[in-house]
Amino acid sequence: MRRYDLLAISLLIFAAILVAAMATDPKGFSVQAWQPLMAAFVALGAASLAYHAAMAKLGHDK
Repeated sequence: MRRYDLLAISLLIFAAILVAAMATDPKGFSVQAWQPLMAAFVALGAASLAYHAAMAKLGHDK
């Protein structure tokens, strides 16, 4: 679906930057410092998915 192309490319670039930062270790880079932010994005995505599923169910039930 072309709708999610920008999101997929953005996540791919983010993952590549994260892997490169972990490999080169600039100034003591640690994934542990970024863990709460990444967890928040995952939770936001899960909540968005649940909301859209609930709205689709309501639309289907009508």
